[in-house]
Amino acid sequence: MEDLTIANLDNIDYEYLEYLKILSQYVETSRRLEDKLKKSFMNLSSARSIVGHKNISPDQYDMRIKALTCVDIGDSNTILLKSELPKINKTFGGSTIHQKGSGDSTKVGNELNGQSQTLRNRKNKKDAQPEAEKKKITDPITMFGLLPPKPLKDSQAVFQSSLEEIIELANLQVKLMEKREYVTELKQKLKNLP
Repeated sequence: MEDLTIANLDNIDYEYLEYLKILSQYVETSRRLEDKLKKSFMNLSSARSIVGHKNISPDQYDMRIKALTCVDIGDSNTILLKSELPKINKTFGGSTIHQKGSGDSTKVGNELNGQSQTLRNRKNKKDAQPEAEKKKITDPITMFGLLPPKPLKDSQAVFQSSLEEIIELANLQVKLMEKREYVTELKQKLKNLP
């Protein structure tokens, strides 16, 4: 009987140690996130002072912007980050304009495998992709001008990289809650022993 309670107490102690390790990771990650966000807000402030406070403000926001990153909650309560960032098209729609001599037609279109499409060309079977797939995501930083200041680009990069730590914090919080529930169950079982 005493061996059973000692084993249960050892198990509870082990779970508390695991809980404290996860808590330590949580605190460390939140400190890193705090430092990143401070740095990013300082870069944003610096960019506003370089360009002017009216050029980087909510008045400049394009409300038609689509999300570049999505968060997905998995089956086991894990949170994943789905990013569209590698697909960002930094050119404006990918359109190119070719002008030839006065007698030639003007071509406007996307460069596809060395071929340019004219306005009269029909869609190929290869081009029969849905319009949703064809839309290219533009970098939202371009709404502040063609040449945004470096601190603004740095701020964007830090905000994007901080998303990973936010997801890590959420996952650690889920682990903490699960560990706490497990420890309370063990303590309840220990109390119910005769």
